[in-house]
Amino acid sequence: MVDQKTIYQAKISFPVFIDNIFYCKELGIKCPKHLVGWAWEIQNHKFTSKMAARLHLKSTLMYAYVMWRIYREDEREMLYLSYSDTMARYHTTKIKEQILKNPYFKNIVFETDAESVIKIKNNNKLLTVYPEGFLSFTRGRHPDDVICDDILLDPAQVLAPTIIEKITTLFFTAIMAMPKVNTGELHLVGTPQTTEDLFSKTRDKTEFYWTSCPAIIDDYNKITLWPDVFSWEKLQNIKTMIGPKSFSKEYLCVPVYSADAFFNREDILAVINPELRYLLRYDGEKKGMIIGGFDIGKHAHPSHFALFEVIDDKMIMIGQQFLDNTDYIKQAEYLREKCELLKIDRIYFDNTSREFESFTEPTTAGFIMLDLGIFKGIRFDLKSKSEMSIEFEKRVKNKTIQLINDQ
Repeated sequence: MVDQKTIYQAKISFPVFIDNIFYCKELGIKCPKHLVGWAWEIQNHKFTSKMAARLHLKSTLMYAYVMWRIYREDEREMLYLSYSDTMARYHTTKIKEQILKNPYFKNIVFETDAESVIKIKNNNKLLTVYPEGFLSFTRGRHPDDVICDDILLDPAQVLAPTIIEKITTLFFTAIMAMPKVNTGELHLVGTPQTTEDLFSKTRDKTEFYWTSCPAIIDDYNKITLWPDVFSWEKLQNIKTMIGPKSFSKEYLCVPVYSADAFFNREDILAVINPELRYLLRYDGEKKGMIIGGFDIGKHAHPSHFALFEVIDDKMIMIGQQFLDNTDYIKQAEYLREKCELLKIDRIYFDNTSREFESFTEPTTAGFIMLDLGIFKGIRFDLKSKSEMSIEFEKRVKNKTIQLINDQ
């Protein structure tokens, strides 16, 4: 048994609870390190959105969260949502099983015999957990907490775009309004389906603490999320068994509709140079031309800047940056600053929607002016995109491009 100090700390700290009470010595199971980190995120953020690899305990995290609320003797009403009623009931049944076998919950008495409904009274404080399918849940209620566990189904199955759109709309119009104001919480865990589903969209919502947790943290250095169970070598065996596309979906948090990528991971790993570092400024002489590419966006699709030095026809990456939720004026200022610091010769930017047109016009740009000798807009059409794809493929295949080891 743990000491009294730890028992007290577990009531106020979810990481302490999951490390010492949920995974207690009496059960003979050691708590994975990544779960302790995830518990900290849950405790410190009322709304969370987590994409995580298959079999890496994302549902277990939710089980532990419910049990922590029980352990604290909190009075809560919780709604546990999964894609189907059957899966939701499965999860709450597993929570009851965890409660019954844990020695720190031996005095817990269930108020109902219903197999999948959890109703527990502690010191006259009632905690209830109701399981429901996402597309059939009862509207109008306002529980304290809403848990959404794999509401986009299984990564091995592909939902129709219309169903994904329906789930995403329902999540933002109904689910987000359900938790009680100020005290309520909403926690979303699962696997993404597309780059337009609710996992992608919650990334840009200020209410959410958003994380992506693939099984492989650093492919080049063979670092994994859960090395005790899923070593890099074991994950490679799994990839061989299920195929690279399924592996990307289920273990690397790659959206189902993005798994048919232009390159496989082996292609990209072959052109990664682990010795490359981000270059902040040029203090000496340049060895070659410095060329940048800028993909303009703002909110749902943030802008991205990539920078290369071309030496003897080899393109060597010297930096990249995402500009999330940054207005166009600040993006223009950022680019002009980089031109001065890094002695950039040319930046090609996406001019399809003409977002930067005013910054290249002296009469309307004001004091923020992008030098047309350096900046060149490109209209993206089928021809230009095909040409870029072919050129990129050539450089990857013949290894005339080197990339920074940036996961």
